[in-house]
Amino acid sequence: MQLLTDAEATAWCSSLGLTVRSGVASERVQLPARVPLVRLDTKGSATALAGLAYTLLTTPSLPRDEAHFDGALVWLQRWELWSESIDRIGYALLGSLRGERPEGPELGQHPAHQFAPGEFLLANACLLLPLIFQWDAYLVPSSGRMVVYMSHEEHLDIRCARDEDRIELTERFSSWHPVEIGGSE
Repeated sequence: MQLLTDAEATAWCSSLGLTVRSGVASERVQLPARVPLVRLDTKGSATALAGLAYTLLTTPSLPRDEAHFDGALVWLQRWELWSESIDRIGYALLGSLRGERPEGPELGQHPAHQFAPGEFLLANACLLLPLIFQWDAYLVPSSGRMVVYMSHEEHLDIRCARDEDRIELTERFSSWHPVEIGGSE
C-alpha cells in the first residue's frame, strides 16, 4: 500500500482518464462521460458490509476473485462525521493498517491509499472501514472502468464506463437492491 496526498490521488485518477474536481465530495471523481449510476443501500450488518467490500473489489477483475485483483485506490473524502468516540475507533484501525502511531492516522496529509496487485486483503480491510464507519470515500479500480462513491448517508453510488458493465453490476449486486439513477453531471 502506498499513501497518497490529494494531489497524487488526483494525478493517479487523471492517468486513468478520470476527471477530478474540487468541491462536493460526491461529485469529485468522474468518468469522462455522463453515465447513469447504480445506487446501493449500505444499511446492513458488519458481516454483510465485509461481503460488499469483497464483491466491490473483485468486480473489475476477470475471473471475479481476489487472485485476479489488479489494484485500486481507496480515497477518503470526509471522516470526521460522527462522534469522536466512535470515529477514533475507525482511526485506530486505519492507523494500524497504515502503520501509524496509535494516536490516529494523519489522514489530512495522505487521505488516499493505492493498492497494488497482490494487496487484496489489505485493500479489502481498508475499504471496509468507510463502509462500517460511514465515511465518505471513493474506490477506483486500476482499470478506471468503474468509480464507486461511498456516502455517509448509508448508500454507495457506482458508475461504470460501459453499459454492459453497469448491467452486469446490477445483476451482481441484486441482493443489495440496486436502483439505477439517470446520468450524472
